[in-house]
Parts: sequence; C-alpha cells; structure tokens
Amino acid sequence: LSSNDGIIDNYNNLLEKTEEIDILLNLSHDGVLLTDKEGKVLVSNKKFKKMFGIDKIIIDHYIHHVLPDLNIENYYNGDFSDELINYKKKYINLEKKDITHFNNENRMYFNFQEVTYIKKLEQNLTQKLRQKGQIARYNFDDIVRRSKKMETIIGIAHKIAETDLTVFITGESGTGKEVLAQAIHNASNRKNQPFIAINGAAIPDNLLESELFGYVSGSFTGALKGGKQGLFEKANNGTIFLDEIGDMPKYLQSKLLRVLQEQQITPIGSDKMIDIDVRVIAATNKDPIKMITDGDFRKDLFYRLNVFPIHLPPLRDRLEDLDALLHYFTKNRFTFSEDSMAIFHNHDWPGNIRELLNISQYLSILDDQSRVNVEALPIYLTSCVHDHMSNKGYKRFEKEQLILEEKTDLETALKVLENIKLLNDIQKTAGRKHILELFKKKDDPLAENYLKKTLSGLESSRLIIIKKGRSGSHITDLGKQFLEEFI
Repeated sequence: LSSNDGIIDNYNNLLEKTEEIDILLNLSHDGVLLTDKEGKVLVSNKKFKKMFGIDKIIIDHYIHHVLPDLNIENYYNGDFSDELINYKKKYINLEKKDITHFNNENRMYFNFQEVTYIKKLEQNLTQKLRQKGQIARYNFDDIVRRSKKMETIIGIAHKIAETDLTVFITGESGTGKEVLAQAIHNASNRKNQPFIAINGAAIPDNLLESELFGYVSGSFTGALKGGKQGLFEKANNGTIFLDEIGDMPKYLQSKLLRVLQEQQITPIGSDKMIDIDVRVIAATNKDPIKMITDGDFRKDLFYRLNVFPIHLPPLRDRLEDLDALLHYFTKNRFTFSEDSMAIFHNHDWPGNIRELLNISQYLSILDDQSRVNVEALPIYLTSCVHDHMSNKGYKRFEKEQLILEEKTDLETALKVLENIKLLNDIQKTAGRKHILELFKKKDDPLAENYLKKTLSGLESSRLIIIKKGRSGSHITDLGKQFLEEFI
C-alpha cells in the first residue's frame, strides 16, 4: 500500500467513527452540548436543538449568544447535577461537568433532560413494577387509626422511613405488618424502586433459597435454562419485605445473616458474588425472644434485624380504631345498632384487622339493609356471646370485667342492671335519680357515688350504654342475657 492509501484508510476510519458518534448522540433522549471553556459550541445533538427550538448551525457560536434567555453562563464555573431550570415555561433538568482534554484544553459538558420525559419514564417504570407485583400500594395515609398507640407508631415509622435502617415489625397475624412495611417504603428515598415481599411460611424450604438468592443454569435438576434471578437481586436499590421470618429454616438464617452483613449475594451454583443495595424490613407474628430461647432463631440474626423494632398492637388493645376501621371497610354504607357495636367491642378479635375486614365484606355482600342489627352479624360472633355467658364464661366475666378497679361487687351490679331494664321497659328515663329512687322504694338505699362507679363498670363491660343528655342508661342485649342467666 502507498502512503496515500494509508492516509485515505485512516481518514475513512476516522469519518466512520465520527458518523457513529453522531448517530449515538442523536439517538439520545437527552440534549447534549459540548463547549470550550468560553462557551463556544463544539458538539451538539438533535435533541438539544429541538428542545430549545434551534433550527440553524450553532457550531463555533457562543451558546450564551445563541440562547441569551437561558442564562447558561451562570453555570460555567464548577460542576452541577439535578439543577432545575425554567426556559420558556418548560422545566429542564441540567447536569454540567468540566472535562480536561488530553492536551490539557478545558471543555464543558452539558446534559439537558425535559422533566416531562423524566415523569413519563417514572410512570412507565411504576406501571411495569405494578404489573410484576413489585410495588408498594399503601401509604401512611391509608392506615386508618384513631388510637394514640397507632398515632405514636406511625409518627415513629415516618422518621425511620427517611433512613435506610433495617426495620423489624412484630405483631399478631392480621395486625397490618405488610401494610406498614409498604408505607415505610413509599415514604423513603427508595419509593420509585421495587418493593419485593416474600412470605417465609408460604414457600417450601427447598425452594426458599433459590427464590431469595437465585441460581445459575444447570445448578440443580429442574433449574431453568439460563438460571433465575433471586428476589434480593430483583429488589436491588429498593426494599425487600421478609414476612414470617421466624419460619425460615436455620441454614437459611445463616446465609441471610451474611447477606445483611456484606450486602452481597451468591446465587446457587455460582462462585460469583453480586453486590446489592437493598433495605430489609422483616416481620414475624411470633415472639422472637422465645424463638431464640427455643433455639429456632439465631440470636445474631435477631440483633442484625432488630435495628429498629416496631410492635403493632392487636385490635383488642386499640379498640378506639375499631369503629373507624369498620366504617372504612364498609365504605360508610351502614349504621350499626348499639347491640351490634357492643358485640364488636366485646369480641377478642383473634384475627385482628384481617378478621374485621372479612366481616365487613360479609356484611357488604349479604346485608341489603342500611342498618346492621345483631341478626345480620356472622353467626360465630353472636355464638361467642352465648359462649361468653356460659357458667365457665361467667366466672371469667365476673373476675375480669365486673370486679373492676372501683371494686364494684356483682350483687350491686345485678340490681342496678335490673332497675335499668325495668325503667327501659316502662319507657322511663333511666337516669341516676330514677335508679336511686327504685333502690329507695325497695328499702335498699344506694350511695350516688357508688352508683356512678357501678354504672361505669357496667358500661365498660358493654352491659349498658350511657347516652348523653337526659336519655340515661340503656341495657344492651348482652346485658339482658346476663340478667337471664343470673336471675
């Protein structure tokens, strides 16, 4: 080859590379601009010119002259990222970096992103994650509460959401542990990233490891060709919620501990470590201290998870929330009789909020009336009342509910209850004055302060309802059943 041929080949190669770079720049959704240190344009792509409505050649022109309203000279000094600028009613995200050329010449690189495009990307990502079930649906505003206990918990969870600390949620089944985990994720800086939930009790032990950490092709019989990505890797940059972690086998607890310590995972059958950035929220309906004592849970894993503990109280310990939850679940479709509400408030709620949701759905489907009476409630709720009133149940009822702090005795409580029923039956106001008059007529006078204490005890036991104003006291169905058993 002659020297001319070599020059021509080099020129052609250089031209080809230049065209390829132009193609790449013009495929970008971002506006790209490269200038010298004085702002003279050296490179720009089509998106930049379209973004700013430029239809002329701007190479070797000063950008602050081409776009005087942009005030880009304010960004000539130093590097910037995520700087929001407003240009002709258009919001644009600006990133600027200084670049030193190989011959020590300084260059300025500018990257422009339209905010509307960024929002569209975010919406598309959110939609795809939602389709895959990898998104948190609940926020703190979705957690219905009226009790001080829950307000305190939500306030603390709000603060912890702003950090990347590991959270360990304990509470009985049905108390809303996953809803709280989703709310924490949605209030964090990771809210636009995946939220992956996995229930340790719902997946067989022999599959749980591959679900969590993934595997490579051919790692075991039945493995998918090409391998499988684990949930920890899918949750990268987001949050993984490990529900019922107390049911996780011990050998997996050990592997999980290493993941939390090193922020790395190793898929089954691989010798390659994968770096991850995942926030962990764990939950259990069991007592972790008892699990440790029984040897079912690793102590070192507990302390690694228990960075920020949150305990969700059962529904029976936050009855102030019951009415609000009931109306929320039934979409305010019903009013409830006093007797039906008394049954709700006397129920132990072993299934907690999930049980209340089930009952609300039952009522919404089967009851076409606007007012819910006792007869409309699921039979197991009303049968619980009768069970409660059995002889065995009475002993517990008397001991735990009628023998109150005020030392109300059962005999006096029964007499007061009987007088209230009598006054209700004759449609006379059952205020304290009339009740005391009945005691006096029976030559069995009662001190007014003792009557007040007794009425308070009967009301807390849901045997009566004390209405405001002059309406006085009203015996409930539960109170009537109570009297029938004793008298």
